[in-house]
Amino acid sequence: TSAPRLRVAMGAARTSAPSLGGAVASKAQAPLPVLPALGFWRAFVAERSYEAGLEQRLTEALGAQSCDVVDTTTSGCGQAFTISVEAEIFKGKSALQRQRMVQKVIREDIAQWHAVTIKTKAPGE
Repeated sequence: TSAPRLRVAMGAARTSAPSLGGAVASKAQAPLPVLPALGFWRAFVAERSYEAGLEQRLTEALGAQSCDVVDTTTSGCGQAFTISVEAEIFKGKSALQRQRMVQKVIREDIAQWHAVTIKTKAPGE
């Protein structure tokens, strides 16, 4: 089965309908494009799934006791993330060595981001 769909007119006479992203329901003569009614929510869940996937990869690769990835993007200039990792493997390592360990796990992802902040610690620090 497919998701419920909502018909909206693009570029038609506008009324206030900010929840439709600028598109509004209309009695337009031309055929209307069909947009998924739940598209916004799917995008939201997909983004969180991306962050959860990063958390899982870091946890597995580093044996982390805790890992948190937060999307800190605030403008249209690109993606930004803050990553916090606590792992036993960090004991005795310098801050630079810890950063490189995290970066190695998510190298391909970092290459696509605008900014990343990585916070690391060993248990008990």
